[in-house]
Amino acid sequence: MPKVNPSTASKRANRSKASTPRKSRQPAQQAQQTREPSSSNVGDVGISYYRKGTFASNEALVDLRRRFNERNHGDQWLWDACNEHIFVAAKEGVWVRDLERWLNAALTKLPRYPRRISPPETPSPSFQALKDVLSKAPERGWGGFPHNNEENARTDDSIGYPEDHASFWSQEYFAKVYQALMDIIISHGTGPEGWGSARWLVYDQYRKWEGFSIDDDGVYDGAFDWLRGRLPNERKISLNFGLDEKDKPPPIWATYNALLPTGV
Repeated sequence: MPKVNPSTASKRANRSKASTPRKSRQPAQQAQQTREPSSSNVGDVGISYYRKGTFASNEALVDLRRRFNERNHGDQWLWDACNEHIFVAAKEGVWVRDLERWLNAALTKLPRYPRRISPPETPSPSFQALKDVLSKAPERGWGGFPHNNEENARTDDSIGYPEDHASFWSQEYFAKVYQALMDIIISHGTGPEGWGSARWLVYDQYRKWEGFSIDDDGVYDGAFDWLRGRLPNERKISLNFGLDEKDKPPPIWATYNALLPTGV
């Protein structure tokens, strides 16, 4: 096993496990059906509280949604995504006061996102090629191990407590994604008809693998780098390629990065 800096390994292992489901003491569906707020300000609630719009009786949450949408170009996707993450991670319900605190933290600490752009309804060959590549993305299964398309993932031993392993997209699979994005840039440019919308396809897929972490330990979006423009060097990348400091993006990343616009 390669020599690993303990603090670096622990930090990266924890990030790579951010989207791993935690064990529940009762089925999530049962929690959703039985957890309802005892008032507008307190109560252990399930995801139906959010999905059914029950939170509309809570002035603090209504104001939070307004502020989220104002900060996010009038689009509600980030508000929806943060709520979904919090409830799914909690499994058994969330106290409303905790929900308010975590959403406030997300609003303050998550980066500013570019305007979300949908890809063309009729995909060009290069867009279809990207979708085909993303359809082979690995998914996280029990314990954070990859399942489905396991050949496109790698799992490293970790010295971080409490996890003894951490999984990542493989170097070869990262390279395929970068190549597909480059082909779109060559065909359609970096504007909304090209990379500007294609990056969202990759972001959404990668966020299923390693996305939000929103809790008392902090706020983090492990997928945000897919939305960023040109970086000065590879040391500025926050995507996880492995546990060791020597684990870097595949060589094709430099060519991809050079094609990106600046100031995005």
